Amino acid sequence: MGESGVTEPPDVIQQYIGTNPFDWIGDETSLGLGTAMYDLIGQAVSVPVYKLFGQRYRAWVSVGSWTVSTNPDQMAETVEHYACQGYTWMKYHICHLLKTQLTRQKLWRRLLRQDLRSTTT
Repeated sequence: MGESGVTEPPDVIQQYIGTNPFDWIGDETSLGLGTAMYDLIGQAVSVPVYKLFGQRYRAWVSVGSWTVSTNPDQMAETVEHYACQGYTWMKYHICHLLKTQLTRQKLWRRLLRQDLRSTTT
């Protein structure tokens, strides 16, 4: 039930059984089950779920994914894999060491540019 990517513990699922979906509006107990409740409410009143929240903003939604912190080659493979599946944006998770390395690279690039400018002018 729902699309949260995790299986809810039985005690959480039990809270929902036999209840009115309208009782779960705005509740944050379970993302997946909460989403399912909105779907049930939309079905009960014969409207798309978005109409429960307001007017339609767009007819499509970007598809995205995220990566875990890993070596650059693996991250590149991950980006290529998701791009081939139609994903249009990615969120990158990078570790502290990689951030430090990228910061150093930016600093070196900046220093090299300054050095090159000073030698060419």
